Amino acid sequence: MLRKQCIICGKEFEVVNLRYCLCSDECRKIRKKMQQSSPEYRQKSNERSKKRKREKNRLNPKIIPCKICGKPVEPDFRDGCVTRKFYHESCVFSEALKAVTEGFGHNDKRIKRAHNLLGYTLNELREEVIESNEHNNI
Repeated sequence: MLRKQCIICGKEFEVVNLRYCLCSDECRKIRKKMQQSSPEYRQKSNERSKKRKREKNRLNPKIIPCKICGKPVEPDFRDGCVTRKFYHESCVFSEALKAVTEGFGHNDKRIKRAHNLLGYTLNELREEVIESNEHNNI
């Protein structure tokens, strides 16, 4: 039998496999605690847990109610990833049109939301309001 020295306590012990480097369960527990307290271990553990969470969300997407109307908003599935949506596009658009008709400008959150989510500028929204007014008058 081959004998090796334990890397934790320094005792000599007989090994069955050349990869063994610890003499007892107590030394294994000590080494595990040492590894878990290292920053590298924590970083790898965080990456594994994030990966598991992403996979869980991909397989079981959570349906969120629209923050404007309250009806459920279906998530987007792109490239195997789930993108959660908090608003219906139609709700965002109608809210932005209301804000423009009420005379609000660039700083209104409804207009900013329409710009960020749908790409509308304030001038484009104003043109839409004018067109809809012309269409309603006919």
